[in-house]
Amino acid sequence: MKKLSLSRLTPDPLAKAHAQAAGETVTVSGYIRSTDEDMISICQNQASQSYVEYPRSSITAAFSEDDDSTKVTFLIASDAEVRTVKRSLAKDVAGTKECGCGCSDTGVQEARPLDSIHPALAAFAREVAKIKAEASKGSTDLKCAEDRADCFRKGGTVAECDRDFDVCLFTGTFG
Repeated sequence: MKKLSLSRLTPDPLAKAHAQAAGETVTVSGYIRSTDEDMISICQNQASQSYVEYPRSSITAAFSEDDDSTKVTFLIASDAEVRTVKRSLAKDVAGTKECGCGCSDTGVQEARPLDSIHPALAAFAREVAKIKAEASKGSTDLKCAEDRADCFRKGGTVAECDRDFDVCLFTGTFG
C-alpha cells in the first residue's frame, strides 16, 4: 500500500468534469475513427468496423488514458443525438423490412408469436416458459404475502391489503 500526502491530492479530471457539467452526462471511451468540423466518430476497439458519431457540441470534456495510449474518454451530454454506424454486407441486409423506428434485431429480444419462428426454437421457448411458471409460482405467492404483511404494518385496511395482494398475484402470474 502506498502512503499519500494529503497536500498533494488532486481531483480526478473525469470526476471533476462530471461534477461541473451543466446537465446529465454519460462517459464514452474508445478510439477516434474520424473527425470533422461537426462530428467525432468513436469506435469501441481499434479493429472495429462499427462506430458512433458524436456531435462536437455535445462533448463537454475529453481525456486520454495516458501519454502513450490513443484511447480517449469523452464526457457527453446524455440527451445528445448520436448516429450509430454498423458495417454489413449488402447480401445480409437485402430484402429486409425496416421497422420504421430505427430498431434492429441485433441484440434485441422481440415479442412475436412463437409460430413465426423456427419450430424447434418455439418448442424450446414454450418449455422455458413452463419451467419459469412452475418455479416462480411459490416465489410469487411468498412475495405477495410479504407485501400484504407490509401493507398491514403500514396501517393499511384489510380491504386495501387484500386488493393489493390479489393484484400482486394476478400480475405475478399473468404479467
